[in-house]
Amino acid sequence: MLILVPWKPVAIFVLVMASFIMFGYIASSFMQGKNPFLEDWNNAKQIAAGHSVTHTTSTHKTERTARHTAQ
Repeated sequence: MLILVPWKPVAIFVLVMASFIMFGYIASSFMQGKNPFLEDWNNAKQIAAGHSVTHTTSTHKTERTARHTAQ
């Protein structure tokens, strides 16, 4: 059985949705005061040098580790 799908409207729909996503990303970046086309050169230099890129996060003890250290 042959299923005929009109591909032109499907392609137009996909392109319109992709442009909406791209426009939304650029608009939200500008609203946050960021440049969406600017690369993060600090991370790029660290990656090129072979260093690991880690973000410092606040560490907290979970309930299990708190019980383990209390024993």
